[in-house]
Amino acid sequence: MFSLLRVITITSIASVMADMCSIASQDKYSKYNTPETDIMAKQPLAYWYTDRSGTLESAKQDLSSFITRCGDSTPVVVVYGIPGKDCSAKESQSGFNTPETYETFIRNLVETITPNTLVILEPDAVALSIDNCGAGVYPKYLSMALSAIPNAYLDVGHWVSPEKVKQLGLKSKGFSLNLSNYRSNTEMASLCSKLISPGQKCLIDTSRNHNGASVQGTWCNYKGAGIGKAGPGDGDVEAYIWIKPAIELDGNCYGNQDSYTSNLGAGSPDLEWFKILWNQGYYASMPIMSQSPQPTQPTQPTQPTEPTQHSEPPMYRCTSQPKPVEQRFRICLARNEIIKRTLLRSS
Repeated sequence: MFSLLRVITITSIASVMADMCSIASQDKYSKYNTPETDIMAKQPLAYWYTDRSGTLESAKQDLSSFITRCGDSTPVVVVYGIPGKDCSAKESQSGFNTPETYETFIRNLVETITPNTLVILEPDAVALSIDNCGAGVYPKYLSMALSAIPNAYLDVGHWVSPEKVKQLGLKSKGFSLNLSNYRSNTEMASLCSKLISPGQKCLIDTSRNHNGASVQGTWCNYKGAGIGKAGPGDGDVEAYIWIKPAIELDGNCYGNQDSYTSNLGAGSPDLEWFKILWNQGYYASMPIMSQSPQPTQPTQPTQPTEPTQHSEPPMYRCTSQPKPVEQRFRICLARNEIIKRTLLRSS
């Protein structure tokens, strides 16, 4: 299987976290032209390589365009094209792949991505392979894909039994957790430690986990969710990243307790849904500018004998504000950045 595919090595995310590609965010958010979406458009976000629209060729072309536009930054790509995907909820079941085309779909990926591309493989497929509708079906496709991309991160959701994951015998760089869900970083870090073997690490999706999960277990457009914070990992966690685009729906979510419902399908952008996540999330809880910085007392000039390091420059003091971050907060950030750059130039 995959005898024609070259094996590709994926760079560890730990060394490239600060340089992850934000092209996917630009494409998702910049068109809305609001202060909130402008902030989102500058953040790293995974690109979804999927069979849910277009054709094999157009999917490859779109992926190639994304990789090219990322330039020297690190692309993050989610592969979501397994035949018969989402066999349980069926919100995202559509797709052009068949058992005969999936190998070509993966081959096209391998021929297109760069050596520094970070790959996350097939959301929910492992979890649905364990005592569920994907058992006996999904694992053969995952094995096939991992033979071509052995350093991919294998998505395992959040509810899986670590022992049963290991029994599948799938070898990967590590695991992605909490994809499109709301579980806390603490809970997912604990799960990670039970899943990994020596040399493996986990990626945790924080795109909607600022407030933790629903006590009712609601997974579909949970109305209590908020956009979480991304950043470098610690311990067994390699990074906390945004994998699910916050502006995109899980599905219609009719009949689900505590769900935002919509007549739009899974993966469709919904600005009203995004506003809910924003207003209850990490960025909306950040401070805004409240006053100008206090002047420092003048000191007598001295003649240093050795080069000295500048102390932290005076910054604009901020106070907490429950409203969404808008123009005043952006001004605050901009002025602080100017102070820092001015200090660096004068050093």
